[in-house]
Amino acid sequence: MKNKVSAGQEVDIKELLYGVMKAWRPVLGLGLGCAVLLGGYKASQSLAGQMDAEYASEQQEQYEADLLMYESARESYEREIENMVNSLDSQQEYLQNSVLMQISPYEKGTAAADLYVKTDYQIMPGMDYQNQDYTDALVKAYGTSLKEDGVLEAVAEQMGLELRYLKELISVTPDLESDVLTVTVAHTDEAAAGRLLDLLLEGLEEKEEELSESVGAHDLVVLSQTTDSVVDLSLSDSQKRVADSLTTLQDSLEEKEKALSQLSKPSLSPGSRGAVLSVGVKYGVLGGVMGVLLGAFCACLFWLFRDKAEDGGELELRFGFPELGTFGSRKKRWFSCVDRLVDRMFGKKPAADDETVYRRIEARIRYYYPEAKQLYLGQLSRSGNAGGSAEKFAGEFAKEFAGRLKEAFPERTLQWGGALAEDPEALGYAASSDGVILVVEKGRTAYQEIQREAEAAKSCGARILGFVLS
Repeated sequence: MKNKVSAGQEVDIKELLYGVMKAWRPVLGLGLGCAVLLGGYKASQSLAGQMDAEYASEQQEQYEADLLMYESARESYEREIENMVNSLDSQQEYLQNSVLMQISPYEKGTAAADLYVKTDYQIMPGMDYQNQDYTDALVKAYGTSLKEDGVLEAVAEQMGLELRYLKELISVTPDLESDVLTVTVAHTDEAAAGRLLDLLLEGLEEKEEELSESVGAHDLVVLSQTTDSVVDLSLSDSQKRVADSLTTLQDSLEEKEKALSQLSKPSLSPGSRGAVLSVGVKYGVLGGVMGVLLGAFCACLFWLFRDKAEDGGELELRFGFPELGTFGSRKKRWFSCVDRLVDRMFGKKPAADDETVYRRIEARIRYYYPEAKQLYLGQLSRSGNAGGSAEKFAGEFAKEFAGRLKEAFPERTLQWGGALAEDPEALGYAASSDGVILVVEKGRTAYQEIQREAEAAKSCGARILGFVLS
């Protein structure tokens, strides 16, 4: 006897899915049962908890803790958003007003001047005591003055710039060994850079008199002064970093605003029927889904390990008996339209009506086996086969089927009864007949019974002409 699933037989996934879908009634019933059980259990727990004073106290404590966390998170988000907005405004203002950010890195206007601080200091040869050399102090003082507001305010006013945007255009490099101060400025074009440098030099000339009185006599000599237009890729990198920083800040602001909008204030659920119903519905849905999944799993197992005749084509493959006809189910089932829909989804042909099946059986017997004049009809069922042959073929369908064959073949001798493997009288009828037709109950007759029937027929020398699936 072959099992439904064996090492040498593959499982047809499509047929497995079809079998599970056809079992939608018990699967759905199990889902509804689990939904009612789990939903009712959780709802009763919720109702009992609302009536418990200790539970209400725990709920109040939990609510207060959640509210404190909510307020803390909300204040933190609001503070961070405010800081980000201020920083974003500052960066946008800087990008809009800063001259350095508007300079093209591929046509950067520059101007530079080398300033020499000349004093009358001389080293006295042969003298242990030397006069103090204040040249370095003067070089540092000039470099510092170009960073002080006093000198730069007048220049900023004449250039129409804010002081902070002017300072980032100026670069001062002192060389204390040679007493030279190099001043370099940048602007959007060469002419503007030259004008800015001229204004700075004018400011240093005014500073010269002040430093001569406070530090010592000296002369500030302009050794060289140049203007140029250069390519500065480092400026391009700097501008890109500022733009990227602004974009990152905007993204962070959007994330914080989204997080703040999604922050929900906790609420203390009052003891009410609505709350109990909400808990029941939530867990009812969960239980329903779990029940449906469990039912589908059980349906898979049932299909894999079932040992009942369901399909005529499978019977032909297993035992080599020709299928003479298959009758549809005579049970009136609710929502049969769903069954028909499942059949169409998997390409199954709709079951023929009984009259069509009868004509098909009669034609096949007539033309396949014209020489068989004596026929034995043996019915197999899921129940034991005790008693005489006439009792084995009892039932409305069996009587109707035998009557139709006798009416169709009046010239042939028909005998009906039970299974050959169980009924001694059936063996005698089968041995004396020209052929045996097995009547198999769909979904009830085990393959093992059919195997025993085939062995019994072979033992008594009977020939099985085919089977009818009822």
